[in-house]
Amino acid sequence: GTEPYEVQSAIAQVRRIIEANGGARFERLDGNQDDRPIANQLGYRRGSGPDEQWLVMPEAWKKELTSGCNPVHVAQWLADRGMLLRSNDGYQTVVKINGRPQRFYVLTAALLADPQSSGDEP
Repeated sequence: GTEPYEVQSAIAQVRRIIEANGGARFERLDGNQDDRPIANQLGYRRGSGPDEQWLVMPEAWKKELTSGCNPVHVAQWLADRGMLLRSNDGYQTVVKINGRPQRFYVLTAALLADPQSSGDEP
């Protein structure tokens, strides 16, 4: 690709973690969660298919998804590609969970699209 290795590597790292843990370490918000406890929860997920989103808790973002990288830069790179939703005041979005507003990094299904894709139609 034409992007710096650091950018490609950081995006690939986040993608790998979501691919490996997107179902097991994210609690479903639509009520379709089975009764198994979630070990080492990273956040929540909602929607399905092209509308699926992963709501990543800020500490998990810093310590796991962007480990070894600058978390703000990774958020910016993902947001620039439509893989992370931005809010008006930054890269974290406020979402109500059980009636309580909380901040999350909200990843979109675009993250799991073809890694070689630039976001344009094939």
